[in-house]
Amino acid sequence: MKRNILAIAMVMAIFGCSNEKTGETADIISKESIPLDSIAAKIIKTADIRFRVKDAWKAKREINARIKQYGGTLVEAAVENHIQQQDKVKYSADSLAEITLYNTEGRIVARIPSENLDLFTDDIVAHADFVDQQSLLFDDQSIAYLANTAKARNRSETVASISNNNIKRKGDASQSLQLKDEVVNKQVKNLLINSKVKSSTVTLSFYQGNTIKKIMIANDNLGDYRPAFLKRLSLSLMNGWFILTEFLLVIANIWTLLVLALAIYFGISYYRKTKATT
Repeated sequence: MKRNILAIAMVMAIFGCSNEKTGETADIISKESIPLDSIAAKIIKTADIRFRVKDAWKAKREINARIKQYGGTLVEAAVENHIQQQDKVKYSADSLAEITLYNTEGRIVARIPSENLDLFTDDIVAHADFVDQQSLLFDDQSIAYLANTAKARNRSETVASISNNNIKRKGDASQSLQLKDEVVNKQVKNLLINSKVKSSTVTLSFYQGNTIKKIMIANDNLGDYRPAFLKRLSLSLMNGWFILTEFLLVIANIWTLLVLALAIYFGISYYRKTKATT
């Protein structure tokens, strides 16, 4: 009987403590909570447009001018030619006509003030030859901003409480430093949210249709620089005469050796005939 009474008393004590902690937690939440109406809506806008233009390089310059016109900043810009086919046609003995088929693509990323986003995108679309795709994304970060604000304030109060109690233990100092870092992280996240809410990110992908370009270049085939046939024939005859004269000069220089070789040849022949008759 005593054991049953003791068990009942322990259970009641546990439930009592749990209810007390729940009540404390509820009080903290109610005191620390921030109504959603107390902060402005944090809407991050992101725009993405793909379109065709007549001249991609000219379009790049015009888009940069419009970005400045609407108070934006350029983040990224790139324009690139993609060669589809290329051929070289002989135009003359020393020149070629280089014919290139290519298309051009560009990409621009900009930050535009959110209040000017609609005007800027409408202006871009109005000057495009053809719009392939256009999208606008709204990302509500109000709850995340509210959570960061509340967490940063709670950690700041905890750091102040630890400081007021005169930090004596190494663990308290480490906890205080960690909480300070978390406060900074939450504040930085809110700064990033405010920055993205203030300026919207716009990605513009544009392209130019296939283009054919013809330019004259120097002939890089050295064989085409040889003289004409008649000129080469006359040069060959002259070269043959030169070789003949050089050959005669060589014979003239070694005539003594030729005479000696002939004398040896006839001497051997005479010797063989004399030996054959004896």
